[in-house]
Amino acid sequence: MADARATPVRAARRQPSLCGTGRGSARAAVALMVLGSCDGEPVEPAPPAAAVPSGWVHTVASEPQAVLDVLESDPEGWAALHRGDLVTARSATDPHVRARAERELADTRRQLLRLLHDVGPRLAETWAGHGGLPAGTALHTWAALVAVDADQDPTPLLALGPAPLDPAWANVHGALGSDLPEEARLAVVAERAAGPIGDCLRAHVAARTTPAADLTAVDAACPQPLLREADGTRALPDPLRLGTRHALAPEPTPPSEGLTATLFSAAWSPADLSDPATGPTAALLGLGAPATPDAALQQVQALTGTLDTWRFGGSGDGTRLATDLDAYDAYRARLVTAWVQARIPDAPTAREALRAAHDTESGRTMGPTRPPTTLALEATVAIRAGHVRAALPALQALAPLAPILPELPALTELVNDLQVAATLGRAGDSREP
Repeated sequence: MADARATPVRAARRQPSLCGTGRGSARAAVALMVLGSCDGEPVEPAPPAAAVPSGWVHTVASEPQAVLDVLESDPEGWAALHRGDLVTARSATDPHVRARAERELADTRRQLLRLLHDVGPRLAETWAGHGGLPAGTALHTWAALVAVDADQDPTPLLALGPAPLDPAWANVHGALGSDLPEEARLAVVAERAAGPIGDCLRAHVAARTTPAADLTAVDAACPQPLLREADGTRALPDPLRLGTRHALAPEPTPPSEGLTATLFSAAWSPADLSDPATGPTAALLGLGAPATPDAALQQVQALTGTLDTWRFGGSGDGTRLATDLDAYDAYRARLVTAWVQARIPDAPTAREALRAAHDTESGRTMGPTRPPTTLALEATVAIRAGHVRAALPALQALAPLAPILPELPALTELVNDLQVAATLGRAGDSREP
């Protein structure tokens, strides 16, 4: 990940003498852009091979000073947003950066919620399929709560085993097993359930439906972990907490015009902001609705090929700035993420699209070409495609965001539990080394 202390903006402000510094240094690229070339003459970029629509990546390469003018408002904040450090970006001095960070956080949290809604039921189903659930467990009842939180029918999960031995969970099992409406299932279950788990459910429903509420009542009503069995060796978190936190977060209002709205985003231009996956630039790049993994691969390859023709060549200042910011690859990563989320429901096809767009040089860390939402999507798609182990590196890369995604460690542990259950059967209480 890029370090805020060595960002292109900070380098330009220092204006050191860097003639002879090698490629890849943001300080070199921007210092030369500001000071001119080493022989005192400005370096002109070589034009791209094809006509390029106006957009933020094109502006980085063709008008780098315009980008610097934006970044100068808050160098540290923009650098944090660029590398996916939402913890820092949310505290930026520039309100545009803060709003953009809140949007990215909301999108990441929403994707992690989808992941939780997949993992919870799969954990119970996988365990039941490997020799049956432990006697007297409430695991399937807990998983049914996850299904209800996703507004899904909990009946198949409840049928995996009898009612739990724990009276509180047995009560919830009965409330879940009654006839439930097709909508607002959680509110109905919370109203019917008694005991401490029922109190927890009612606290969640109240928080989600009360203006300006917070998690104080939920913290007081809900034990952590919510389910503890087998002398504490089997412990599962409150599966509603992430959804409640997401419901309580105010709707972000990021900028909608100019570079502050599009820089480092999936929207090439403001015309793409409402839906980058179906906007004019996505259409120009050939992105549609692929029906097979091969079709997804071909569309990503075509997108990459077209973007390559849009690149400025030579050693101009803008070209070097675009390289140091990973501008083209960062845009591709974010666009493919938005495209997969919006247009590829099939898990194997989605996984192939993400694999084709993966920047192999970025490793497994979070950064410009692997932003938080992309990592959360990678984990979700891996689970849905049946590749549980492949979800863990993406979740581990998100670990620096745990201060603002406090449910992330428990979710990562659930995915690890699913991996163990799938691999070891009834030894699912164990943890992988």
